[in-house]
Amino acid sequence: MLLALLGITTFSQGCSKDDDDGGTEVVNGGSTPNDGKTTNENGTNNGDNTGTNNGDNTGTNNGGETQTDLTKLDWKVEWDYISDEFFPSWTYMQLINKQYADIPECVSISIPKESEGARIKLSVEGNEFINQTIVEVTVTADMIKNEYYSPDLNWKQDALVNASTPGFFNQNAVLEINGKVVQRFNQRVNYHSINECVYAVFGTEEGGIDLTPLFSIYVNEDNTTNIDKILKQCLALGENRQFIGNQGSKDDVLNQMWWVWQFFSMRGTAYSSIGTTSSNVVESSDGTKIYSQYVRFFDQCYNEKQANCVDGSCLLASIYRKIGLDVALVLVPGHCFLAVRPQTSDVKGQEDENVIFLETTCMGNTQIDNVQYNPNNEGDNWALFQYAIDYADYEVEDYLNKYGTDEVKLVFIGNARAVGFKPIQRTQEINVEVLDAPIVTNYTPSVDNVSFNKSEHKYIGYYNNENDANDQTNYDYRYTIGFTLSYPNVESTSETGFIIGDASFFNSNGAVGQGCLRSWQNSQSTSSGTMYYYSNYTSATVLVQGFCIDKYGNYHWSSIKQVDCVYSALGTK
Repeated sequence: MLLALLGITTFSQGCSKDDDDGGTEVVNGGSTPNDGKTTNENGTNNGDNTGTNNGDNTGTNNGGETQTDLTKLDWKVEWDYISDEFFPSWTYMQLINKQYADIPECVSISIPKESEGARIKLSVEGNEFINQTIVEVTVTADMIKNEYYSPDLNWKQDALVNASTPGFFNQNAVLEINGKVVQRFNQRVNYHSINECVYAVFGTEEGGIDLTPLFSIYVNEDNTTNIDKILKQCLALGENRQFIGNQGSKDDVLNQMWWVWQFFSMRGTAYSSIGTTSSNVVESSDGTKIYSQYVRFFDQCYNEKQANCVDGSCLLASIYRKIGLDVALVLVPGHCFLAVRPQTSDVKGQEDENVIFLETTCMGNTQIDNVQYNPNNEGDNWALFQYAIDYADYEVEDYLNKYGTDEVKLVFIGNARAVGFKPIQRTQEINVEVLDAPIVTNYTPSVDNVSFNKSEHKYIGYYNNENDANDQTNYDYRYTIGFTLSYPNVESTSETGFIIGDASFFNSNGAVGQGCLRSWQNSQSTSSGTMYYYSNYTSATVLVQGFCIDKYGNYHWSSIKQVDCVYSALGTK
């Protein structure tokens, strides 16, 4: 038994009958000699090949040879539930992973020594989750070596997947050895919702068992019909979009992650915690504490437009894995978020340095640092996505400092699949709506009406540059330039301005050199009038460009307009 090997108490058929609560009845009737004839209750065989029951586990045949009474060996049935609690998610995981040697079936029979050749018959009565099952097998040397035999039960897998509410069922079974009933089992078992994922079990002894990889079975990349519908809508929200998985650069990975994020945030999916249920922490009769978390399925998150930290992460992870990204659940004390590992480097170990962390609970957030954001606005949506990445980076560092590496677990879904944690196959079809195109805000300024107005000689003045806005120097000439700037969609958090300069020093990426002037005009929608350009030359080609810094910190530049200036004595004051 896996749980027994981990030190977790399981249902174990004992040696007494509990008349009040059901339980186990061990039948200690007569023996069965090797000839297969059944003894009576007094242990005396009345056939021709007689033997005498000695009151222990042996009998003597007519040849004087002592025979072991196999029915009186230490036979025991164990149900691989977690203490006295039945979690369909745990059982489902066992059923789909039974090809792995360390994951047994949900029921096991202990095989005593000296029992080779015994005929086992286990009869399990049907209930809410199991169809009636009868298993018959002969004990082999290998079974004795393994100490346990795990028969296949006829489980109702649909009932496991659709167990939406908690309840109880009766577990009834009969164990026969060589045709003799040795145990009758009747137990009332509490069961939980399939949404309840067990992530930790602490027994009465020191320490506990970490079961957090079980969360990976709620990531369902096989939900092809629903995921394909969503991906189609993600592509429709922009131009030149293509899902290529890990084939591109880190920026390509980021864009694909955002397209999915954008779709869900535009349709109103937001953080909502319903993780607390009446059975989040269960203490069984033997003192074992079982910790679980309620996890919504893909269709539930989509239809309800709500997600807590775990099911929101599983939702996005399902889609990210479907498009070929290397995705992980990041599990820290009391919380879960996402990680994606772009495989863009040939250097061993470099991939881990490129891991992108994503705080999924930021989805649907409309206010950050007292600034309002509209998820339907493409710029706002991207800014919120970037904030979720930055915040997750902070979280990882914070959790590592608080708890160390042992408490920051990355469960990469690909690795979980490789060792047998397959997804719960729940594929309730969803209706994917068509969303309106996102709002694209234009922040690009324009420059108009650029003109050379007049020139002046022998002017002592100032110029501005990036390093020192008040550096003073002497110039021979000053040229007066007129222009008009327009800034669309300026917001209170935006900054506007312009720069002028000559072709020798001017460029459009924001760097300003000697001979250029930059002016800031915070939150103004228009700028017009005149500005001076200083030079030691009798002619100059003056360039003018406007800029806007939006609330996300991005620069937007106008086209460059130019005007030729020539000194004229007629223009001197």
